Amino acid sequence: MKKLLMLCTICSLAAVGTAGAETVHLCGSSTVTKKVISKIQEPFKQATGIELAVNPNGSGNGAKDLLAGSCDASMASESLKELQQTVPGLAAPDVKGHVVAEDEIKVFVNKANAVSKLTREQVKGLHTGKIKNWKEVGGADADVVVVTSHKGSGNRSAFMTIAMDGEPYSADAVETATDVAELKEVATMKEAISAIGEAFINDTIKVVETPKIARKLLIITKGEPKSGVTKLLTFIESDGKKHIK
Repeated sequence: MKKLLMLCTICSLAAVGTAGAETVHLCGSSTVTKKVISKIQEPFKQATGIELAVNPNGSGNGAKDLLAGSCDASMASESLKELQQTVPGLAAPDVKGHVVAEDEIKVFVNKANAVSKLTREQVKGLHTGKIKNWKEVGGADADVVVVTSHKGSGNRSAFMTIAMDGEPYSADAVETATDVAELKEVATMKEAISAIGEAFINDTIKVVETPKIARKLLIITKGEPKSGVTKLLTFIESDGKKHIK
């Protein structure tokens, strides 16, 4: 009987501990998820006991979810000013962007592509459609196929602002739903070119040397952040730094 009572007590304590565990809900940029949150998720839990529930649904969608109260904070791979153009509610005075890291956007092509270096103007020309054939930049005689992420992507918006001077993508650009799909398209299409956050780069594609294309990565809050979000931001600025590369 004593053993049974002890077992029941232990189970009760475990249940109370589980029920009391705090969870911070994050939504938005897949780049911030991969480069920052995935690296500090476990160390943060060990240090604070707080769980991070993440929905990497894109910077724009994440911002809308934040305003709707569907998450505690959103993640963005573009500036707050850029996001405000598509999500006007972010212009509210109680919305704040917290820089958590810097990320480089890498231009990449199919492994069979002979082009290994591009100037800033060439990068812009290829993605806007002004340069239509690879032979114009030292490649094969083949039409350029531009691949990009969906319109709600912070990566797409940041690249347009920084590398394309705000000009739109080629009208014939192939849009993908995810970063993984973007990589797969270029890996299987010899004429393709795209750009993505460096955290997603793998050996299925070829990175092209270009002038540095960098942007800040943000966690966005609205109003007074819940304690778990404040602890997360503090952790990223302190112990979390050693996990983020």
